[in-house]
Amino acid sequence: MLTRLTVVSTLQRENMRPFKEAFEAENPDIRLTMRTLGNGTVTDALMAQAEVADGIDVIWGLSAASMILLRDAGLLLPYTPSGAERVEVRFKDARVPAAWVGGGIWTTALCAATGLGDRLPAAWSDLTHPSWRGRIAMPSPVSSGVGMALVGGWLLSMGEERAWAFMDALHENMVVYTQEGSKACRMVSTGAIDIGLSFDYRATHTKAQTKAVVPVFPDGLGWDVSAAAILTTTKNADAARRFADWSASDRARRFYADALDFSMVASGEVNRELPDLPPDLAKRLAPMDFTWLAANRERIIATWIKRYGTKMEAPAAE
Repeated sequence: MLTRLTVVSTLQRENMRPFKEAFEAENPDIRLTMRTLGNGTVTDALMAQAEVADGIDVIWGLSAASMILLRDAGLLLPYTPSGAERVEVRFKDARVPAAWVGGGIWTTALCAATGLGDRLPAAWSDLTHPSWRGRIAMPSPVSSGVGMALVGGWLLSMGEERAWAFMDALHENMVVYTQEGSKACRMVSTGAIDIGLSFDYRATHTKAQTKAVVPVFPDGLGWDVSAAAILTTTKNADAARRFADWSASDRARRFYADALDFSMVASGEVNRELPDLPPDLAKRLAPMDFTWLAANRERIIATWIKRYGTKMEAPAAE
């Protein structure tokens, strides 16, 4: 009997098909229906029990802070999948049984236009120079997990007072806060802006595809875990557990590195096959505290909107 499992993912659309095909090849009695939503969008929809969340069995690729928020709201089905013992403690739920388990680790990054020469930024503080006025874009933390990782990384590496002061200065140079995490990098590749705040995959792949950007990885990189979890409302719990098992398996971890090009996998290894990643990437990561981020998410977003919301991109029409 064929079971249809609805999986909502925040991952890039081009990455979902090979993962779907690999899972279904090993689980021929399950068919995945994959949907894509932004991290903030799916988190808010699930918390509000909005109609868009109806029928979802599994969430895959959601950030750790969002997973903690959903777990504490009683929306995640506790289940420790096979293979979770090989996942580093910081990349999975601390509770037993676990409500979520990470697979791939991604970091924030800069996409800088080629040809900047000596003006190529090396540190976050370089982005506040007046010469960048109207030449920078980044994703909004309201809708984008990449945006939230950027803001969270600054808050946790700089401290709140310095981080908000930095974001105030950065805002003066910002042309727009985009709805999703890849757009700012694409804007650099078309020449619309000089610097796009984005994430590792988009930065390295845009360089490979267009040669129009230079990936930059400053110290204090925000990062997050691409995690999987089962919703308590699923009517297909057995199939959902099999998806969770597969997503935590050694086969899936190789897939995260080889096919999805995550910078790190949840067992802690840096993906050495990716070009343009600094060899000391793990040392450049901000000290992310996902429990604190989950507890302070509403306050952070409300403060961010009050300060910077005038430059937010409008949501795309349905």
